[in-house]
Amino acid sequence: MISQGPIEDRLAIRELVESYNDAVMRFDGEAWQSNWTDDATWSLPGREVQGKSNFFPMWQESMSAFSFVGFFASAGPIIAGISRSACIRFSTAR
Repeated sequence: MISQGPIEDRLAIRELVESYNDAVMRFDGEAWQSNWTDDATWSLPGREVQGKSNFFPMWQESMSAFSFVGFFASAGPIIAGISRSACIRFSTAR
């Protein structure tokens, strides 16, 4: 699939993914939170958590188990302008 939609929208999505990756690898909770809207949904295997204020403590607890994180996510093909959601594929290494 080829990305579609305004280049400005597609670039903004890719930059958001890059910002997210950077925040995770630097263990920067403030920067990590800035990538989410207050009403966001964090989809995890077997559950979904509503609201940034609800899932940020979970992220902090999860990150406390790591001394080093390599986090790599890709936006893949982007179809911008259809919805306010994105599916991001990622892998981690520790």
